[in-house]
Amino acid sequence: GWRLALNTLMLGLIAAASMLSKYYSGIFLLGLLAASMADPQGRAWLKQPWSYVSVLIFLLLLSPHVHWVFTHDGVTLKYMQDQGTGEIGLKGLLSFSLSPMLYWLPAWLTTVGVGAWALCRAQPQRTAWAVTWRWALQAWQPQGRSDVLFWLAFFPWSATLIAGLSGFVDLSTVWAIPIGYAFPLLWLRNFGVQSRGLNLPSPWPAMTRYVYPVLLLMMGLALAVAWHHAQEEEAHYYRPDRNVTTAILSDWKQRHPQTPLQWVGGEWAQSALFSFYGNKSIVVIPDLPESPAAEVYSLGDLRGKPGLIFCSLGPVNVIPPDHPRLCEAKAQQWLQERQLPIEPLTFHIQRKGWRFPRSVPFEFVVFHVMPY
Repeated sequence: GWRLALNTLMLGLIAAASMLSKYYSGIFLLGLLAASMADPQGRAWLKQPWSYVSVLIFLLLLSPHVHWVFTHDGVTLKYMQDQGTGEIGLKGLLSFSLSPMLYWLPAWLTTVGVGAWALCRAQPQRTAWAVTWRWALQAWQPQGRSDVLFWLAFFPWSATLIAGLSGFVDLSTVWAIPIGYAFPLLWLRNFGVQSRGLNLPSPWPAMTRYVYPVLLLMMGLALAVAWHHAQEEEAHYYRPDRNVTTAILSDWKQRHPQTPLQWVGGEWAQSALFSFYGNKSIVVIPDLPESPAAEVYSLGDLRGKPGLIFCSLGPVNVIPPDHPRLCEAKAQQWLQERQLPIEPLTFHIQRKGWRFPRSVPFEFVVFHVMPY
């Protein structure tokens, strides 16, 4: 019926949209395929024409991007290839294999605690330790070989780990953040399975009394972490992204009141701050105009458009005297090759207010590039 047609269309649309947003989504799509192959109904659906219609929609929507990749020398594929050294990093593998549990540890401990409390009330003849330990393991168990939810939960993690073992990629712990998206569903489903037949009332309504205390505790922890970052003068906490954008754009308007800024290049990806915090029409260039990285995008001829080159040097108090200042040197060489004025403008910007008790100024250097 129409629902089947709608689901077929949406599957193709969502699959294409996820791949266009990040190639890593392909791991999750493979997990969906693995879950379908493990389930009898899924295997039956894969044999129907509707499954191939979804694949066709997916390929049609993805085809413009595929054409763009191959007409630009496979730039995104080369980037993926550069992420792997061909060597197996044991430290990265170990941290990645444990990171999903570290990211999702609070949710798992909550599920184990609440579930064990409810199961202990339903089984007073058993010790609390035995019930808790057994439930902590049962929370992860599959319900048979055709357990779709188990495959959806574990396939992305295991497939990524295999990719790391092959040396194709160097695993990063941040990749594990989306991997645990199905873990809570798996735990709650398994709790329902374990509580079946025990005449067990749901423990969750009784837990609502702890919602506000937990929220207050989390707010307190967040303030404590922020205070620690502030006292340690950590760069990511004090980095004045919005402040430097405002200062540099204001300086541009004062120097060139009749000439709007049209592009920003140099320090990628911090140069994107000018479009994010400033004018959305500003074109952000990876690297410098006419560079191989910039030519990947169809930006047109920028020689007749005013822009600036942006360099971020970091906190002033930690910049060593012998800092190579590569961004500045590259910008000066680029300007010299085009016989353009080399006039570096230096900004010292810092964040202020009660959240920033320390003085941590950052140094930035920009070069104004007028039409040439």
